Amino acid sequence: RDGGKVVLSGNKDKMMEKHAIVKCSKEQAAEISESLVVYADGGKYGSEVLVNDADACRRLYGGLVIDSATLEEIMIAYVNASKSVNA
Repeated sequence: RDGGKVVLSGNKDKMMEKHAIVKCSKEQAAEISESLVVYADGGKYGSEVLVNDADACRRLYGGLVIDSATLEEIMIAYVNASKSVNA
């Protein structure tokens, strides 16, 4: 919950299996389909993008570094995405 609003619910294992973190350049992050992106965080040396369909991302962007996401990373990304939409 974030401010009384549910931002994420479901089976923990399925959520972790479904989501992934893509580590790439800012330019590569901009090319990832918006329908896959939950939240993107760009830094000085690159970007980390949480995607909501790890399998599709691996098929479409197999040349990028795609790591498993922890439950904490997923939760934080959804809260941050919710805050940026409501800002």
